[in-house]
Amino acid sequence: MKRRDGGIVGYNVQTAVDAKNHLIVAHEVITEGIDRDQLVPMAEQARSATGINKLTAVVDRGYFKGEQILQCDQVGITPIVPKTLTSNSLAAAASTSRTLFISPRTMSIAVPRANGLSSALPRSSTA
Repeated sequence: MKRRDGGIVGYNVQTAVDAKNHLIVAHEVITEGIDRDQLVPMAEQARSATGINKLTAVVDRGYFKGEQILQCDQVGITPIVPKTLTSNSLAAAASTSRTLFISPRTMSIAVPRANGLSSALPRSSTA
């Protein structure tokens, strides 16, 4: 597995969990250190195991990759994936809005408010 300082011998375990019953419905052990190419394979394994055709995959930002999100949408899987943070500055990241990609056609942005709470607003096509 690759790391910033080189590499290590190790494994990356992917699991898909049924949100209603909290049971593992699919798993995979890989030697690739990043999750970006695992969204579609794991979502398809989960769909096959559960028999649910209209699947929604809720994953962490490690799975964010445009091609994978688009491919999910094309095969009828709705991915909910937070956008990867690209800033190395914690102070700057704390003051920026977060983007959540629900599908390639639908996007909402969390807008920070003065009281620390945020609300999701649709992003206009003119922004």
